[in-house]
Amino acid sequence: MDAVWDVAIVGAGVAGLSAARELRHAGRSVLVLDKGSRVGGRVSTRAVGGARFDTGAQFFTALAPEFVAAVEAAHHDGAVAHWYDRAPRRDGHRNLAVWRGADGNAALPRWLADSLVDADEVAIHTGVRVTSVAQDGGRYRLTADAPDLPDVHARSVLLTPPVPQALELLAPSFESTATAELAEFTYHPCLALLVGLSEFPVGVFNEHGFRRPDSPAIEWIADNVTKGVSTAAEDVAAALTVHSSATFAVEHLSHDDSSVIDAMSDALRSVMSGTGIRDSRDAGRVQLKRWRYARPVEFCADRYAEVAPRLLMAGDTFAGPRVEGAFLSGLNAARRLIAEAVS
Repeated sequence: MDAVWDVAIVGAGVAGLSAARELRHAGRSVLVLDKGSRVGGRVSTRAVGGARFDTGAQFFTALAPEFVAAVEAAHHDGAVAHWYDRAPRRDGHRNLAVWRGADGNAALPRWLADSLVDADEVAIHTGVRVTSVAQDGGRYRLTADAPDLPDVHARSVLLTPPVPQALELLAPSFESTATAELAEFTYHPCLALLVGLSEFPVGVFNEHGFRRPDSPAIEWIADNVTKGVSTAAEDVAAALTVHSSATFAVEHLSHDDSSVIDAMSDALRSVMSGTGIRDSRDAGRVQLKRWRYARPVEFCADRYAEVAPRLLMAGDTFAGPRVEGAFLSGLNAARRLIAEAVS
């Protein structure tokens, strides 16, 4: 590729797409590369056997004005929907709206990406794994494993994968106090079991379709049908997303899928007092998704990290957890790059 992009962004999750939108509004040329088959990152929805499952982030809330505006615009366009209102906390905060994607939470990053499709000087490529980032004169060179995508050259780079994965992309010449400090950040893993049930498990969930069980193995269960993400079918009355606890995930992350599914199914049967989980598995309506970097353990006080001039990192490690934190981190990183180019 002979062109030199103003900014190359690695990662088409919420942070990367938020940054791309802000950079586009400022008139910058932007290339977004992601190793996944679609945009979204950990905000992911999967179709299994006619049902839809949110596999990663289960919901999102909006407090900061910038994210409130984005969610309201997405709601106006039919991309997101109100799920329920969280009751006020003891500190006096008002009711907080809890949101979901209209057909799964992946609808939010898809909406962010769609807003860039017709933009001049913006390109998004999925299925492209970036393998290294190196300085090349006064620019940066990104190397990818895609045979049809030669080395990419950019004036600035924004890395939005989880910090350990982002650090792996950097050449040894970037080693510094900043990268050493970033290497200290760790993440909780999570194992997500997706289960289609032919009968609805009465009395398991609250009125909104989720439950946080008192279990050492399971942290969260949600029915995507009650939630409004999936529709009930003749053979799927409930479509469950089951998130393991971090402790369980650490213990089982290296185990094969069959062993993990057995262990999580046993824990689920215990929580739900028997609902035909074994029958569902035999019918092929159970799948497993592994999240090695599900959520940060520690958080950086800054909105982003500056590794080198015009080389930044962003994501939910920096601006706070969850979807909103990722959005705000990407937004602030983009604003930093815009200001640096102007000065």
